Formats: sequence, structure tokens, C-alpha cells
Amino acid sequence: MKEQAILQALQQKLGIASLNEMQTHVLRSVGNQSNAIIYSPTGTGKTIAYAIPVLKSLKNFDRERLQVVVIAPSRELVTQIYEVVRVLASDQKVTALYGGHKVVDEINSLQATPTIIVATPGRLLDHCNRCNVNLVHVRQLVLDEFDKCLELGFEDEMKKLLKLMPNLSRRILTSATVLPQIPQFVGVNDFVVVNYLHTNDSLRNRTTIFEVKSAENFILFCEKLAFCKDLGYYFYRKVYRKG
Repeated sequence: MKEQAILQALQQKLGIASLNEMQTHVLRSVGNQSNAIIYSPTGTGKTIAYAIPVLKSLKNFDRERLQVVVIAPSRELVTQIYEVVRVLASDQKVTALYGGHKVVDEINSLQATPTIIVATPGRLLDHCNRCNVNLVHVRQLVLDEFDKCLELGFEDEMKKLLKLMPNLSRRILTSATVLPQIPQFVGVNDFVVVNYLHTNDSLRNRTTIFEVKSAENFILFCEKLAFCKDLGYYFYRKVYRKG
């Protein structure tokens, strides 16, 4: 796909007129084939950051084969990524695989091979074991929120999945925390590193707390599940634990 077409879809369908600093850095640094690690806080637009170079690298002559796999640790994140990628790659078949709904619906959606699959590790491995998905032709792999995948115990599933992808030419990892080392099963140590964890766009700097004197409990509404988790942990550490 051409970059201009992707950016146009971004503006017309998602209402995003321009990329932020981190997204622009990724687009200019990663190129078409580079392995990359993107360090950036939750909610800063990492999906768009990696989606653009990944979609630019799709091969038109390979449209009937699965080319890209995006792995994320939760079904909420899978559905969020799926909605973004589906809009940006409207001329490609994108399929989401995750627990919590009927497997038969996913099997039916896999009858025509998708170009891109977005999935949780366990669900994707289950489909591979059932021979519903063949990963041998996959060229690009994204491990989104890789730190959370490891934290939640998906290392074994990811190891098995990567063994089923012998023709990978690119790996992109995203993380909201700096990884002390890249596990050997990822299969490569040479990455372009884009690190925006040092910027003022952290959760602390994007959060305003107003003190309200009330004997009642309160409810905090967030746009995304990830925000709820991060804010809950933030309030616990910075407010209530000190009280």
C-alpha cells in the first residue's frame, strides 16, 4: 500500500489529520523492512505508528496468502487494533481471533485466507493446532504490548507461534516499559529502537487530579480498558497507598 493512501484513510475515516511526534519518528526510522522496538506510554498511538510501515510493506502479488500477524495480550486490545487496521487497509482482508466468542465464527471467517490476522496468542495457537491457520508464509510479525504478553505468561505460546513462522523478514515489538533484554525466541537482536518513554507524554503528565471532598465513593470512566488499568494502578500508588 502507498503511504499517501494510508494517511488519507487515517484522516478521512479516523479523523486524524496529522501524525504525532512518535508516529512520525517511527515512520521515518523503521522503513520498509527494519526490525523495530517502539517504547511509548499506553494511549500514545503505537498501533498507528507500526501499522503504517507494516501496510506499506504488503506485497500485492501475495494477496492470497497470510502476510502479517499482530499478537496482543487481550481481546480488548485485539479488537482495538483490528478496528484501526481494518480501516487503514480497507482493500485487504483483516481477521481478528480472540476468546470470548464462538470459534465457529472465526473458522468461517478463515475460509478465505486473510492478509492480516490480529490475535491473542492462545487463540491463534489453537487455530494453528486445528490447521485453520498456516503461518509459514507470514513475513511480518508485530508483538504489541510485548511486556504485557510476557507478564501475563504468554511466553510459551509465543515461542510455539514463532517456530511456525520460518519466513519472517520483520519483527516489530511495542512496549510501555523498557525491556531489560529481548528473549532469544524472538529470533533477532538487531532492532531500530524508538524510545518515547522519556517524554512528558507519560500517564503522570497526562493526568489531572481534582480533589473533591465527599463521603461517597466515585466512579471513573475511561475510553479504553488499558486506560482504566493504568489509572487504577496510578491512583493506588500515588493517592490511596499514601493515605
